[in-house]
Amino acid sequence: MTYVDAWKPIASRIHALREAAVLYARFLSVNDSDAYGIYKQLHAQCVQIAGSINEFRRQFETTLPIAAIEAITRFVAYADLLDGRDAKIKGALEGMGRSLMIALAAFEGKCPTPYPITVKFSVPFAM
Repeated sequence: MTYVDAWKPIASRIHALREAAVLYARFLSVNDSDAYGIYKQLHAQCVQIAGSINEFRRQFETTLPIAAIEAITRFVAYADLLDGRDAKIKGALEGMGRSLMIALAAFEGKCPTPYPITVKFSVPFAM
């Protein structure tokens, strides 16, 4: 399997998660209660996808372009900060999840062809 073939299901998961997050945001605009904990599920999906991206990098590091490896490495380092393991303050997980969802959506266009990869993923603060 080529890295292009391996990337397609990851890109599809990112796209589907983005669509689910948009739908979730629309529901919240009508009723801001999340009685069923949907938000935690969305965050968990973000963390799983970030893990898949990291595994993709490991699996194809000998064939991916250097620029792609660097972009993925920057994204994974940023995503690791937002996985929620250290969320001890009420509301921190929500902020981390939102940031991770936005980072995934931004990263969606930065993937191997036929979905072109770019190296412009940047972290909004110094790490």
